Amino acid sequence: MLNLNQTARSLVCALGRRDRVYAVLLLLITSALTAIATVGGGRTVHLNDDSDWWSILNPNFTPWKVKPKNKDTSSFNLSVQSVSLGKDQFKRAAIEFGESTPVTRGDAAYGRFQVCYTSSEDSQSTYLVFERGEIDHTFYLFRDGSPWTGSDLCLKSSLIEAKLSTGSGLHLGQPRAQVEAILGKPSAVFPGRIVYSFETRKTLAANELERPRQSSPNPDGAQVEGAAASYNLSVRIEARFRGSKLNYLMVSNAETD
Repeated sequence: MLNLNQTARSLVCALGRRDRVYAVLLLLITSALTAIATVGGGRTVHLNDDSDWWSILNPNFTPWKVKPKNKDTSSFNLSVQSVSLGKDQFKRAAIEFGESTPVTRGDAAYGRFQVCYTSSEDSQSTYLVFERGEIDHTFYLFRDGSPWTGSDLCLKSSLIEAKLSTGSGLHLGQPRAQVEAILGKPSAVFPGRIVYSFETRKTLAANELERPRQSSPNPDGAQVEGAAASYNLSVRIEARFRGSKLNYLMVSNAETD
């Protein structure tokens, strides 16, 4: 892509005045493509596809009607390996598991940015996917499932295995009793799955007052003088079971003013 930009610039210089307008348009287009295709040093692939059945941002996902509990949840539930949910989750994932090909799908409320990792040694296909939506940060840990477009872009890693767990000890293959022992009583129970929904108001520490919020009125996302030094934290967790064993785990959070 960089060579394409250089070629376009050379054309601008070589062409006459009459043709430079068209050459400039070519340069603008290639520059835009470069900006879109380069994220974190890697090539981003856009898939006009909703086969990612595991994503809660998939337009075909049926949202659960669950009243959130007004309580906090352990931050250990919001991390896997050493990667915690948040604005730097992709950078941390790249450090921990390697540089995977970023994928984008959908737009607006259904727009989602994803990076995927899969097992390289496990006999069963285990996947770990990090995802960012309009306001949500999410990770998915699941095994097998229906085929989906983009699975071939997942980076293979020996770190992705059945015993890969959240900071609180959740991992695939656990019986439901162990999952509930860690997370507590579910907010709702459905056939083959349990759901947790939490909402709480969090107070920022003194050293966090300048960190960006999801819906700050400031263009740069920074806290402004006089703004409330707190935010709403919403957490959603879904656990699905096959043969009484955990085979799908979704953990998502959203921070808003």
